Amino acid sequence: MRSQLLALTAVATMLAGCDSLIGSLGGGATVTGTLKAPETQTAAIFANGAYRTSGTLAGETAVSGAEVKAYTSAGSPVVGAATVKTSTNGSFEIKGLPSGRTVLLVATAKAKNGGTMTLSALIKPGGVSAIRDLNTASTVVAEKLKASLTAEKLDALVQADVDSLEDTVSANMDTADIPDLTVSGQALASFDKVKNKSTQVSAGFQAITGGTATAALR
Repeated sequence: MRSQLLALTAVATMLAGCDSLIGSLGGGATVTGTLKAPETQTAAIFANGAYRTSGTLAGETAVSGAEVKAYTSAGSPVVGAATVKTSTNGSFEIKGLPSGRTVLLVATAKAKNGGTMTLSALIKPGGVSAIRDLNTASTVVAEKLKASLTAEKLDALVQADVDSLEDTVSANMDTADIPDLTVSGQALASFDKVKNKSTQVSAGFQAITGGTATAALR
């Protein structure tokens, strides 16, 4: 009987801990966005992406058929958030994300060289819906912050600060800085290259990791 009670207690504790992994009341937040990757690395091109917008590098194109998954700041899959696939125009919709908690979106897709591209982005939904694109800049920033911050500090991030850092990285990233998204560690190396040549990127990163960011980089 004692062992059964202990087992039940353990299960109850585990379920209680899942509260932070499941979306807020009402089914959690829904995030929509578009997945884009460098044209030189994509297996097929569905649209002309040769332009630069906020957080998006020139020469990026939509990627269809990619799988998008959601993970907590601690690296566990978000309970209740199903894996989704991008449409022919690269768009996706993923439901059940926890509002007010930082989530890492990870997309994988076939690359032109036969390997698997991995792109990511940090998102902290502030309500029932949010828009979050995945691209080279979001990947470079997400991988660097994930490697530099604890799960607790990732959860404390302000979305505007992350977005601002992505914009700054995008504005300072040259073609030579674009990472091979099929190779592990390339995104981190890319961020460091851009940070070393841009005082603005360096200052933005230090502000976020030091807890003094003000989203004033734009």
